[in-house]
Formats: sequence, structure tokens, C-alpha cells
Amino acid sequence: KSSLSALQKVVDAAHRNYSDAVSKNGQMWQT
Repeated sequence: KSSLSALQKVVDAAHRNYSDAVSKNGQMWQT
């Protein structure tokens, strides 16, 4: 169960980083 929790944290962090990169990429294309 602890390994699953750690995996979930990694997935959450990766998703946040991906969303942030996508939003920055979108802003770059809009300018």
C-alpha cells in the first residue's frame, strides 16, 4: 500500500508538470 501511495504521488507530480508545460507551450504559441 505504501508503494501505491508513492506511485500516486509520482503520477500527480508528473501530471502537474505536464499540465504546466502544456499551458506554457500554449502561451508561447499565442504570443
